[in-house]
Amino acid sequence: MEQTWQVQKKHINKNPLMKLILRKFNNDVIETISLINPKTVLDIGCGEGFVTIEIAKKINSKIVGIDKEKDAIKYALSNNKLENIEYSTGDIFKLDYFKDKSFDLVMSLEVLEHLENYEKAIEIMCKLSKKYLLLSVPNEPWFRIANVLRLKYLKRFGNTPGHINNWTRKEFRNLCMGYGKIIKFKTSGVWNIVLIEVN
Repeated sequence: MEQTWQVQKKHINKNPLMKLILRKFNNDVIETISLINPKTVLDIGCGEGFVTIEIAKKINSKIVGIDKEKDAIKYALSNNKLENIEYSTGDIFKLDYFKDKSFDLVMSLEVLEHLENYEKAIEIMCKLSKKYLLLSVPNEPWFRIANVLRLKYLKRFGNTPGHINNWTRKEFRNLCMGYGKIIKFKTSGVWNIVLIEVN
């Protein structure tokens, strides 16, 4: 529940700068997705659905959002009034109820930094995608520096609790190149967003 609340807290934050940064991130994600106009989207680690809903408003796609946190999905279901989204509880490492190549786009935003076996997670996403993968992670060291400037997580040198992986822009780009052709790579505020045409 603590992690769920932290994500929710970020998205309902009234700080004008935080709202601006998140709005830019959402717009950059939507702009990137609009390059490929997918009909079906799987959003792995959708949390409470804040970004999923923004995407569904602008992109004419059927979106399935999954998250392993039951409280997050409960919140998403209670706040979703859009017909083109459905939510369910699910673990990225236990998605064999989906057939291979089930979705035009598989996306996972702000998830990989939390996973020990992130390579396996990306491989699973590639299997589920017909063609495209969209990922985002914090842009280090700038994400941690921003936390320090906000006087957050000082004992952890700005590293957000739950973040066990950290990538610079170059490191993340190099990682993604191993899974296909990079269609777009964009730094949005303190995050890196990449669209990949999978091998």
